Amino acid sequence: LLLPSKPAGMWDGWETRRRRGPGHDWAVVRLGLPGTVERVTVETTHFKGNAPGSVSLEVSKDGSAWETVIDRNPVQADAVNTIPLEIPPLAAFVRFGIHPDGGVARLRVLGRPDAGVAMAKRIEYVNALFEPEAAGFFHTACASSAWVRAMVGGCPYESVSDLFRAAGEAFEAMGTEDWLEAFAGHPRIGERGDAISAREQAGVDRATRRLLEELAAVNREYERRFGFIYIVYATAKTAEEMLEIAKQRLGNTKEVEIANAATEQRKITDTRLKRMLCIPEGS
Repeated sequence: LLLPSKPAGMWDGWETRRRRGPGHDWAVVRLGLPGTVERVTVETTHFKGNAPGSVSLEVSKDGSAWETVIDRNPVQADAVNTIPLEIPPLAAFVRFGIHPDGGVARLRVLGRPDAGVAMAKRIEYVNALFEPEAAGFFHTACASSAWVRAMVGGCPYESVSDLFRAAGEAFEAMGTEDWLEAFAGHPRIGERGDAISAREQAGVDRATRRLLEELAAVNREYERRFGFIYIVYATAKTAEEMLEIAKQRLGNTKEVEIANAATEQRKITDTRLKRMLCIPEGS
């Protein structure tokens, strides 16, 4: 009933016994995370002559006190039935009922998780990682070995804010070689990197060939002068903006540019960590 895959046949789902008397069958589902239920999808695919006449849904915050939010809503056979809820209720459990009997292939309870609980679950995930996996997780955000070691060593974290505080402290402890290692983990601006870098550099996707050639030339000149690649927080910037910033920074000293690049690296890492922890943009 809850499998993520598409139903393969009439045997793939939940079908109740035939009823000739009062009552109905129901199933209790504990939601992955407590939150507001906005809509329910009842899929009766493959159930043609034996789909239920209607379905019901009750919600509960604790699994003991129940509130009916869908009261015997008719459903179509061999179809995907979406039932919206005008006033999304808070729930941690749902009780799904089939009336009077019949088969349902898939049940989907869709909505928004409680932000506080979701955040706690994300930290639980990070804290549950074994050391090699934790190192890989943090390396995705920053390629400095010293920074990664500090973040892995800081586990377990009490909260998201605790993790970001530790990230800031780890940056403060980094030396020049650590920063250079972090910079080296990025592709050049305008070059295709991994999926994460490609998303960050989406602004170059619409750049003309001439503009890309200018970026490549500036990248080469920057590396010749400073000995490391040009680092800029590329998210939401156009190729023209990144080119202009690079030209302006070419006149700086190496010490100033290491500091500038470090500031950009910290912003990049902050955004990556937020995305990796599924924290909404702007939070």
